[in-house]
Amino acid sequence: MKRVLRTTDLLTAASPIGPAMLIGKAEIPLQGTGKKWRDKGTSLFVQGDEARVMLPGAYTAGAYSIPGNLLLKIDGPPTLSRKLKVGGKWAVLADPVNLKGKPAPPAIQPGPAPTPDGNGNYPGQKAGKFLQPKAKTRSI
Repeated sequence: MKRVLRTTDLLTAASPIGPAMLIGKAEIPLQGTGKKWRDKGTSLFVQGDEARVMLPGAYTAGAYSIPGNLLLKIDGPPTLSRKLKVGGKWAVLADPVNLKGKPAPPAIQPGPAPTPDGNGNYPGQKAGKFLQPKAKTRSI
């Protein structure tokens, strides 16, 4: 059985995104607009919510070794549940997604005349993965 995404689940980006290599961890919590889920009290992530997700991450690419910022978005439709509809929209499943990155600001190639990265788009096949945050524990 596949897991349905909820508010507070995380979208993480796996390197590489095309020729771009991410520096460090790139993740962002999701914000769903579906009705609250009965057992966890969180909203579900439904069809259309993916358009609002923007994930920033530092990157370098080949000779462009001075890091820039890559703004990642989900590229294409995510996998939708065919069993669960919320408010007339299908719930989104936690399958990997394609990401597309746009440099803003771009990485720089060092030298006497520093050159910015001219690539305007970095595609990443199945580079986006969804995670559940770790449960918080209390000591007794």
